[in-house]
Amino acid sequence: MGLEEPAELGRFVSSGTFPGTIVGEGGLTKVGSGTLSLSGDNSYSGLTIMAGGQLQISGNQSSSAIRMDSGTLSGRGFVGPISGNISGIVAPGSGGADFLVALHSGSVAFNSTTTFRPLLTSIDAGYENHKLQVSGTVNLGGSTLVVDRLGALNPPVGFTFTIVDNDGSDPVAGTFAGLPEGAVFGGEGLPFRISYAGGSGNDVTITRVLATPADFSSIESLGSGRFMIQGQGVAGVEYNIQAASNLNPVINWVPLGRSTGNSSGIFQFIHSNSPAIPMRFYRAMTP
Repeated sequence: MGLEEPAELGRFVSSGTFPGTIVGEGGLTKVGSGTLSLSGDNSYSGLTIMAGGQLQISGNQSSSAIRMDSGTLSGRGFVGPISGNISGIVAPGSGGADFLVALHSGSVAFNSTTTFRPLLTSIDAGYENHKLQVSGTVNLGGSTLVVDRLGALNPPVGFTFTIVDNDGSDPVAGTFAGLPEGAVFGGEGLPFRISYAGGSGNDVTITRVLATPADFSSIESLGSGRFMIQGQGVAGVEYNIQAASNLNPVINWVPLGRSTGNSSGIFQFIHSNSPAIPMRFYRAMTP
């Protein structure tokens, strides 16, 4: 459905595109599974409730605070304070390799039900990766971090991205779930190290690193020429499983497939055609 001007505040809206202006003291609730796009500079001061679907903000509506009950908040515009409540995803930008794709907000107070999902789009200094730019305080509250990469983007080791640009000098409060300062994790298979004191000293940054070597914990025969390989690595990092028939130089490592570390860093791979390599040596390689 579309919005009519002047938009009725306090209403429940499921989807549509509205380029006009929303004014008044009421609020707006985004419901349903569709996408609602607001591109105007809206001055309404009531609460914006995310209760389903996707809300894309490309204008300025910084007078309205946003409460995350469900759904996805995205866009490149300006919004008021963002608070986590029941669930919800904050995914800055519009999903493509666009210029100026930071989502600007007031203070941020996530909780354990909130997911923050930045998109890494380029290592070109002319592009701004999809990040959250905060004017106020930042409390991550044990929220979940999911890092996406656009296409085949493979940043070099040592390259740093800012994913939360925190203004002023106030430190970031809290951390993402399971990611203390300096933790290494996987972003769509690649290893990154997180810092909550990066950038100007109080920004959240992630740096492309080399993952520590994985350890195989067991290799078990499943019968019928099938072997299950289990190893300990880094959560979210993808491992390329390879095999060789001997370790005499020059070693011919044959790629078998890939496996990604679970939340505990454990990965498993089933070699279903092991008789093709009568004597086998295995290794796990990171990207």
